[in-house]
Amino acid sequence: MSPPDERSPDTLVRATSTTPIAVAESTGFDTLLDALTYRADEYLSVCHQRGDEFRSAVMAPGAAPRYAVELGSGADMWFGVNPTSGPVREGGGRGRSEDVTRLAALFCDLDVKPNACPDFDTAERIIDGISSVLGQRPSVVVFSGHGLQPYWPVDDGDITDMFTTADAATLLSRFGRLVGRVADEHKVKCDAVFDLARVLRVPGTVNHKSTPVSVTARSDLGGPLTVAEADERLTEVGIAAEAVDIGSQALVSPSADWVFADQTCSYVAAIVDGLATDAPTSGRNPWACSQAVRLCCAWRLGCITREDFGRAVTALETRLSTLLATTEPRRGLRRYELRDVLALGQQRAERKSEDEARAELGGHRHMGSADDFWGTGTEPSINGAGIEPDPPADERPAYAGLLLTRSALRSLPEPEPLIDDVLDQGTCAVLYGYRGSLKSFTAFDWGASVATGRPWQGRRTVQRRALYVAAEGAHGYPGRADAWEIGWQRQISDGALDVLPRPVNLMVPAEVSELAALIEWGSYGFVILDTLARCMVGGDENSSRDMGTVVDRLYHLLDKTPDRRGVILGVHHTGKDGKTLRGSSALDAGVDTVYAAVREGSTVTLSREKRKDGPEPDRHALALDPIPGTGSCTLKAVHEGVSAPGETPERSAQLRLIVSQHFVSTGATGAELRRLAVDDGGMSRASYYRALSDLLQFGYLVNTGTDSRPFYKVNDE
Repeated sequence: MSPPDERSPDTLVRATSTTPIAVAESTGFDTLLDALTYRADEYLSVCHQRGDEFRSAVMAPGAAPRYAVELGSGADMWFGVNPTSGPVREGGGRGRSEDVTRLAALFCDLDVKPNACPDFDTAERIIDGISSVLGQRPSVVVFSGHGLQPYWPVDDGDITDMFTTADAATLLSRFGRLVGRVADEHKVKCDAVFDLARVLRVPGTVNHKSTPVSVTARSDLGGPLTVAEADERLTEVGIAAEAVDIGSQALVSPSADWVFADQTCSYVAAIVDGLATDAPTSGRNPWACSQAVRLCCAWRLGCITREDFGRAVTALETRLSTLLATTEPRRGLRRYELRDVLALGQQRAERKSEDEARAELGGHRHMGSADDFWGTGTEPSINGAGIEPDPPADERPAYAGLLLTRSALRSLPEPEPLIDDVLDQGTCAVLYGYRGSLKSFTAFDWGASVATGRPWQGRRTVQRRALYVAAEGAHGYPGRADAWEIGWQRQISDGALDVLPRPVNLMVPAEVSELAALIEWGSYGFVILDTLARCMVGGDENSSRDMGTVVDRLYHLLDKTPDRRGVILGVHHTGKDGKTLRGSSALDAGVDTVYAAVREGSTVTLSREKRKDGPEPDRHALALDPIPGTGSCTLKAVHEGVSAPGETPERSAQLRLIVSQHFVSTGATGAELRRLAVDDGGMSRASYYRALSDLLQFGYLVNTGTDSRPFYKVNDE
């Protein structure tokens, strides 16, 4: 990519201020940008405010220090810590989190004011504590005028398929939790905003928030961290990756408004009583987080006393410590682990609706108090371990009604396809491939075909409502949907294909229940989780137990599709070899269907590696077919000896656009098509005939007339 034009920002500079506060020519901004390793081909967002006027701009990093000096001291000025998407512009927004192209640093904003850091010494001690955990001092510390803003640069934070925007947001969110835990030790409440698009003060400018104060910067001793180092050091102190970015959810019920009960509810007493023997069905940390959410919901709903809440926390700590010491991999309770779990529980409880909070407690209304529960040793749980007693010997077992006789077996329906000879109804499937193998394009193509009933690559498709869980965000999907509709001339109606633009953690039962309820509510017959890795945060892909749990949850979701005749598809990655399915073999063994996508040049080969019922072999050669005006593509079949659609000349795209604009529903004679393309469209006759030949070869057009009197129509198959 060529560097952005550094001259363009000059046109953004407005008259400098006449305020008497001087700004040095050397602002220190360039030093900070160097520490953040801004490159010439990246873009930097800058915002400023003069009076009530707030303006934003995006520019080349080399132009930003000059821009700050020319803007002058009469304006407050901020910059985006992380590079954003171009182009150079004034106005049009400074960029959102999904526009960030690199995680440049871990950073925080430590305000020195009442109800925050009482003084700068405390802020410095918090920086020392964070540095102790990270094993690295910050590289730069900015004095914002009313606080300190330290930066720990990240060496390899470029947004790629292997380190996604969601991964970067998760790492920054985890760092924010570390800041919160260290601040807690100093009895300080600090800024809780850790957003990828966050803007902070520009050194060398002036903070006009109250009395004008210069913003300055100092170099510190630290060097850059790698993503792996930051992840490892956060994990070491018990700040693990979590599926829910609570920062993106609205606050519903602030904990400051919660009131403890006078007496603990008997339902909650039973929950707490079961902590000592509860056995998690998923990972230990997700289990602890789930328990913390329930306890905090009990506090929010007035179901537990202050004293019993404290005792419940102790019981949770004891049980978590026991689980960590007695189950693999064995370890001790980490430094901030319980405190972080409780903070997450509180933050999630604050963001739940009233009904969601009650659902954490079984949807109950108060069931009476547990008088002196803790003092008397009352045992509200059954058998002390939450296990129901055996039914009486003369009672018919519940499973007896599920037995299938030989006659019943004969009457079972035959497997029916969702996409003929590709995906069978009532199954769970996996589509996997290396990055760039078009696995997400294929999954979306399947989803759109099912949602509209359009045949996929000539295979009959049963129309069902589709749900696409875009766990890595929905940023690219508007263009992808536009391209699909134009390319195949089929409209995806509202409600036919819905996109959920966030991950759902299959390791967290509460989230699985929410997704199951959504599937049942929407009667979705095709559900795509893209990717499985983003939908099992906190789980170990190499663990047969964790992957077995994921498979079990996929089938639970399948049960919620209409008549259990839907399909649940997980999109996954290859391992380090770039060829085999990543993680435990429990995934491959557990699902019904497995497809692999392998890219060679511009062509992707889609091959079925497993099919539980029916013939296994199935193979497709596919390639991207660019759709003009959408910035995206469709998938077209590639036949031997024919170029991939992605390799077609511009002439083919031009002729295809003419067809889509004028003849998509009616078709056209050869003379009509040639008139618009050559006489009106400016194509040469040679280019026109080559483009027409290309579109016929690729199967986009078919001649339904004769060689002497052709009539061309869009091929709907």
